[in-house]
Amino acid sequence: MHFLRALALSGVLGISLFAAGCGGESGTATPPVPNTGSTPIRGTMSSPPSSSVTGQVDYMTFFSTSKEFQIKTSSGTYYWIATSASTNWTYNGLSLSVGKWVTAGGSWTTGTMLNASTVSLSPSAPSSTPSPAPPAGAPAHVQTAEYLESPTEMSTNPSVYAPYLTWAYVLNSRAGMTRATGIKTVLYTNPIMPNRGSYEYNTLSGSYPSARATTCGGSIVTTWAGAGLLSDPTKASTAAYFQNVVNNAIATVEAANPGYAHPWDLVYVDDDGPLYGASATPCGYLPSTWSVAQNAAFASTGQKFILNSLSVALNNVPTYVQRLSGSAIEGGEFEECFMTSLWASEEDAQLQTVALLKSEGKAPGAGFWCYADNTSALASSSIAERMYIYASFLLTYDPNYSVFEESFTTPSTFKVMPESGFVPMNPASVPVDVSSLQVGGGAYLQRYNNCYYRGASLGQCEIVVNPSTTNWVNVPNPAGLHHSMVLSGNGVLDGGSVTFTGAVPATMGPKSGVILTP
Repeated sequence: MHFLRALALSGVLGISLFAAGCGGESGTATPPVPNTGSTPIRGTMSSPPSSSVTGQVDYMTFFSTSKEFQIKTSSGTYYWIATSASTNWTYNGLSLSVGKWVTAGGSWTTGTMLNASTVSLSPSAPSSTPSPAPPAGAPAHVQTAEYLESPTEMSTNPSVYAPYLTWAYVLNSRAGMTRATGIKTVLYTNPIMPNRGSYEYNTLSGSYPSARATTCGGSIVTTWAGAGLLSDPTKASTAAYFQNVVNNAIATVEAANPGYAHPWDLVYVDDDGPLYGASATPCGYLPSTWSVAQNAAFASTGQKFILNSLSVALNNVPTYVQRLSGSAIEGGEFEECFMTSLWASEEDAQLQTVALLKSEGKAPGAGFWCYADNTSALASSSIAERMYIYASFLLTYDPNYSVFEESFTTPSTFKVMPESGFVPMNPASVPVDVSSLQVGGGAYLQRYNNCYYRGASLGQCEIVVNPSTTNWVNVPNPAGLHHSMVLSGNGVLDGGSVTFTGAVPATMGPKSGVILTP
């Protein structure tokens, strides 16, 4: 496990930031200077700040094409800045000398030495508007999810997955040991549209036939091309049917996990959106009416639920988000998330879901579950698609209420990708709908004040998405950031990696995403 953790952290500890364009200097070139300034201080420096630092030049040297100088920050701490031929300089009509103020960005090679990719000179201490304070204890990854059900995953100690995984679907016999590692577990149920052969189908058709949905003429409504049924939450017996289904799921998982108390966290309810594939419209059917009745039935079970209910067209998003208002409901899932033509629906569903849960005072958790499923493509061959999906997710996400799950194939069979370790926080704005994030030229932009990779600070960042299926757009970069995030390889346990050394592109193609960093 420690070796795997080291692989994941290498993307942070080995970051090497380079200028976005060609290396070199802009403005008036500064002449070579000899060692000058006071005697350098080497023993009284503190741990480094983020990926940039500002201070007054206190001592400097010049060697061929490189400059090395020491700065003293306004707090009185000292740092060394090393430059090279590839460093981008902004002189602002000045030359580098003792007493000038410098803002340098780059990567820390030690606790006291910054390899600078950018340097900007100023005659006095730069003034700036304070950004929000970075949150304490930034998470090592966004909330992630996975089906731990492959033969490899079922034979692997779940502690291997715990550093990268928040939520998991598991076989009943492994729920206790998985939850003991800190991974939250989910029980699967399908009381809404049960398929023939399932416990839910047999219970609905056998013990609770009056809970079946019917037409106004009394005909049974079927689903799954006649192989499934549909329950009607407005029927008097449906609450008892739901309770039976939930009791069975709990009894089964408890029996399979002796010695583990409460080996589950949430109950998942599948197929709870529009009545796709139903043979007829149930008598008196209204989505809002069914939501009220269903929520009352779920509340009576004493359990907490996540509903697979959000994969709908844009005009239906408010209706199905409102279904999550029930006291027993912790969130909703959007399947094929950012993989279909419903991009605006997915973004607005996430915004509306998070807003609803917060307005009701519901605790952080599995609020909006984005599941990019229905693909078995190899992760390493799907880099562009992965970037588009993840950037789209981050555009409107909330780290406390949003969950990210993918289904790309990996050699280890563990489908959590290294990009999930990139965690932006403190957004510049919280829009009501995604349209307000669109900027001139067609791209969508969200700025975050504090961004992290595996808990290590990167500074601010920008998330840019082009959801158009046909148009190229310009890449907005109002913060003037210098690098882009680059993905390579497969999953987080397969040597897949993230770096922040890419150039800032001028344009981006259809259905693409870009993440910009200092």
